[in-house]
Amino acid sequence: MPRRISPAHPPNSALYPNRIMSNAGLNWLIWNDVTSGHGHAAHVPPMLFLIYVVWGVFLLLASRRPAAYSSFLSFTMWANLAHVLLMVVQATADLDRYWSKFLTDIPFLLILAVGIFLWRPKSTGSSV
Repeated sequence: MPRRISPAHPPNSALYPNRIMSNAGLNWLIWNDVTSGHGHAAHVPPMLFLIYVVWGVFLLLASRRPAAYSSFLSFTMWANLAHVLLMVVQATADLDRYWSKFLTDIPFLLILAVGIFLWRPKSTGSSV
C-alpha cells in the first residue's frame, strides 16, 4: 500500500505552498479553510484570494470616482447581499459549527452592502 501523505506535512515544501506558509496568518485565514482532501495543495483558496485583492483595488478606484464605477458598485452591492443570504441559510443549517458567522462575516458583508447602497451615485435612469 502506498504511503499516505499528510496535507500538514508534505514531503517536498516546494510542491506544497501550505508547507512554506504553515505558520503564517495568511495560511490560517485562507489556505487552511479549504483542503483538497487528497494530500495535495488546494488551488481554490489562492484563486479566491486574488479575486478579492483585485476586487479591493477596484473598490479603491471607485472610491475616487463613484459615478464612473456605478455598475461595478451595483454588482458589488448585490453580490454581497446574495452572499449574505446564502451564508445565513448555510450557517443556520449547520449552526453548531458556523454560529460565529452571525457575529463576523454576515454583519460585515451586510454593512458593506448597505454602505455601498448609501454611497453609490443615485441612478437617473430606470436601471436597478
